[in-house]
Amino acid sequence: MAPVAITRSPSGRTLLDFGQNLVGRLRFSMQGPAGQTITLRHAEVLENGELCTRPLRNAEATTAILCAGRA
Repeated sequence: MAPVAITRSPSGRTLLDFGQNLVGRLRFSMQGPAGQTITLRHAEVLENGELCTRPLRNAEATTAILCAGRA
């Protein structure tokens, strides 16, 4: 699925809105310098324009990806 909206939060983070709750695996392409970490946080709601993870309680709901750089 492609996001229905891509916006910036007040703190400058990029937010992807899929318009509904989803279950499944992430698959995407990216490029970055070797050693750069991309962190994805998953949540259902925004609070004051920021991702709200409070309803997740103890669930980490985080994916961290370490870029290998170009081969």
